[in-house]
Amino acid sequence: METAKRLEAARRALARAEESVGLSSAPSGAGAPAGEWSVPDALSWLFPRGLSRGMTVGVRGSRLAALLVAGIASGAGAWSVFLGCAGTGWAVAASLGVDLDRTVCVPRVGEAARSQVLAAAVDGFDVAVIGSSVRLDARERRLLAKRALTRSCLLIAEGWPARRCVVGRFDGVEGLERGAGHISTIRLSIGRASEPGRTVLIDSAGWRAGEPARLLRPPASASASAAARSLRAVSA
Repeated sequence: METAKRLEAARRALARAEESVGLSSAPSGAGAPAGEWSVPDALSWLFPRGLSRGMTVGVRGSRLAALLVAGIASGAGAWSVFLGCAGTGWAVAASLGVDLDRTVCVPRVGEAARSQVLAAAVDGFDVAVIGSSVRLDARERRLLAKRALTRSCLLIAEGWPARRCVVGRFDGVEGLERGAGHISTIRLSIGRASEPGRTVLIDSAGWRAGEPARLLRPPASASASAAARSLRAVSA
């Protein structure tokens, strides 16, 4: 099935399944080419073989890490869908490479329509980001990962114990001194669990690599509330 037809079929299924779906106004077009997406040199140590279609990436901690990974593919022309990611700051998502003209968001996924929404997302988009609010058991995770592999969809899932797992830690902001000023930069540490990571600095112009970060440990739960507040603030 051609990319435009896949996208249209997915849009129809998502619209039927979830009343809260928000679609971009972008015209249909070709997605990213088949194969892999090149990873910037600053993050190549995380994905030495690049990001491949069909790969599943688990993300623990800050949602900023999921946005950063998704932005690699989205910035290269991939169509993306975000499921169960309410509260995401889209201005900062754009700074991390997410092309909002090629992005669909379903803020909340209802239990009754969950299977249909997830299947439509994986079948119709190049990248599917599954928020931590979408609760799946181990069997459901395996089936969705297998479907993503078959459909050549990059699956990025918050809180999943995937073989390829990235940990993100929100380390604070810059620009505020003694309670005055405005947030100019967000600091994120990203890496693998129980290994030293790398600091990423995010501002309105994009992101850049910073200094090495201290040892990263996966959090007990993937909470993105603090990061979400800063995502909104940095765009002001």
